[in-house]
Amino acid sequence: MLASLRLACAAVLLAGSAAFPTVLPDGGPAPSFLKNVEGTLYFATYETDGWRLWKSDGTDAGTVSLVSGLGLDVELVPVDATLVFSSRGKLWKTDGTAAGTTVVSELPFYPNGIKPGKNGVYFTDGRGQLWKSDLTAAGTVLVKDIPPGYVFHDLTPAAITTVLGRIFFRAIDVTHGNELWVSNGTEDGTTVLDLNPFAGSGPGSKVQRAAGVWHGSRAARRDACSLTLR
Repeated sequence: MLASLRLACAAVLLAGSAAFPTVLPDGGPAPSFLKNVEGTLYFATYETDGWRLWKSDGTDAGTVSLVSGLGLDVELVPVDATLVFSSRGKLWKTDGTAAGTTVVSELPFYPNGIKPGKNGVYFTDGRGQLWKSDLTAAGTVLVKDIPPGYVFHDLTPAAITTVLGRIFFRAIDVTHGNELWVSNGTEDGTTVLDLNPFAGSGPGSKVQRAAGVWHGSRAARRDACSLTLR
């Protein structure tokens, strides 16, 4: 890839850049997972020892590496003025400095599907567990274990979406199949919305609206204000 194209996508996120910085002078790996965090661009490049996290203000001098050796998987999510990201077995956060790029919590799985929620983030282990974190080690906890009951090749829970301070997501369990769930961040307050009691409804993507959520599989609208957490 031509050096002049190394960070062309940054122009969309960072206004006023007259030229595009070069991440590595020999061309190097392509920037991936570009994220805008309050005017600072974050991205990752894949190298021989895994993913490396960078930040950029759109200049050569302001394009710097924050951490390397992140392994085979990485996920980047802006949360207010912080970038939250994951690698295999770890949840991370950064304030844009090397010293402020730290491990929030070590976990026995790859945190994925990270989404901002009330007072932090929600994510999944992909095998039935919904987790949350307030971006401290003590505050990174399991919300609810929803065992799918059999080997499932898709991620569950998935499609985490925040609506009016509550978390909606798709999950599979033995009793209800593939259904829509809602959570207030506690185990008791994480319940299934059994849209099809005779078989799983298979909710797909969900779109947040001002007063509710559209369930992608049947375009069925549920009023967020009318949902009662048990």
